[in-house]
Amino acid sequence: MINTYNESNLHKTLKILYAQKHNGTTEIPFKNFIADIIDEKGNIIEIQTGDPSRLKEKVRVALENKTKITIVHPVALEKIIETYDENKKLVSKRKSPKRCSVYSALDGLTGLAPFLSDRKFTVIFLEVIICEQRIKTAEPVQLKNKSRHFKKAWYKTGKKLLEIKGENIFNGKKSWLSLIPHELLKGEFSSKDVREKLDKASSPYANVLLWLLFHGGLISFIRTEGRFKIYSIKK
Repeated sequence: MINTYNESNLHKTLKILYAQKHNGTTEIPFKNFIADIIDEKGNIIEIQTGDPSRLKEKVRVALENKTKITIVHPVALEKIIETYDENKKLVSKRKSPKRCSVYSALDGLTGLAPFLSDRKFTVIFLEVIICEQRIKTAEPVQLKNKSRHFKKAWYKTGKKLLEIKGENIFNGKKSWLSLIPHELLKGEFSSKDVREKLDKASSPYANVLLWLLFHGGLISFIRTEGRFKIYSIKK
């Protein structure tokens, strides 16, 4: 009960879906933590709707115990925002202009960089359409965790899954390096080179991509040219 008290609708839905898909059992103790799912082969599956780096300790413990662990992280290709009044009456429904992708989700993986090359560690970026529900307030309010820089006249009450569009599965060196445009893989490259080869939506994340791959031991720093660091694929 303690582990699931604050569980969101989105997290609960994905946990049930992946438990069914992999013939797993939910909320199972493993060493010093509770695993979201342990499948029929004893592998761990963690659903993480927030920052995946928060699972760093769980990943470390699982890998030290030679146990495969997969993080399923939903990436919202499209988000519908429903706003309700304080009497729970729907007052508006709209599409958010924000679109997420695998590249935009990379920021959340920085704490997990040391594990990228471990074949027992997998990240699934789950492409989804979600609905975010909000309550409109009479006056601007701060959140309970004090995370807002400015008060707003609404607060979130949850997210729910509307549709799953696909999975992007990353496991091992080759899969992570596929995020670099293939024409750059045989030579040297900088964040500028990567940015220019990626599409407009993905190019702002070139720096974090290279940071992640470098700290994951997948690419090597060669030298600095002007403002840019030059890398190549680690042999």
